Amino acid sequence: MNVVFPGAFLDELKYTSLTGVKVTLINMPIREQAKPNNPSFGPALLAARLREYGAEPTIIDLNIYRVRDEDAAKRGLEHGRTLTFEEAGGLISRTLNKVGSQHVIGLSGLITTLKWQTQIARMIKAVDPDAMLVSGGGLATQFRTDLFGWIPELDAVAHSEGDDIILKIAHDAKTIRDHGFEKAQLACCS
Repeated sequence: MNVVFPGAFLDELKYTSLTGVKVTLINMPIREQAKPNNPSFGPALLAARLREYGAEPTIIDLNIYRVRDEDAAKRGLEHGRTLTFEEAGGLISRTLNKVGSQHVIGLSGLITTLKWQTQIARMIKAVDPDAMLVSGGGLATQFRTDLFGWIPELDAVAHSEGDDIILKIAHDAKTIRDHGFEKAQLACCS
C-alpha cells in the first residue's frame, strides 16, 4: 500500500488543478428526535477547499429535513421525522440529475449513521455508478477498513481530518476518469 501524505501532494497542486471535477457531499441524518440545529460544517469546509482549486462541489444535507406528518405525530417526534430512505433517494436522484455525473460522492456522518450510509451507497451506485464513492466523518475515522465489509459499494474511506485529503481524493478521481484505473495507479505509484 502506497501512503501519500496530503502535505506533499498539496505542494504540487495548482489552484486550477481540479477545474471541472464534480463532487457531491452528503450529510446523513442524525438525532431524529431533535431539532436539526447543527449545520453541516464538515461538508461545507470540504466544499470550500474543493472550490479553492476549481472543483464544483454540491452539498446534500439529509439532516436538515424534518417532515411533520401522521407518522411523526404517531412516533412523538415533536420536530418531525427525517426523510425515509425512499424520500432521501428521490432527493439525491433529483440533485444528481440536475448537477450531472460526479467524479466523487462523499458520505459523511457519525458512527450512528451506518445504516443510512449503507442504504445511500446502494442508491448512489444505481444512479451514478462511475462516481468514486467515499465515506468520511466519524464513522469512517472509527472503523476505517471495516466499512468495506459493511458497505461493499465504497471505493474509498477518508479518515481523520479531511480538509486536504478531499483534494487528493478529487484529484485521483479525475485521473481515474480521464486515464482509467490502471494508468492512474501507475501515475500515482511510480
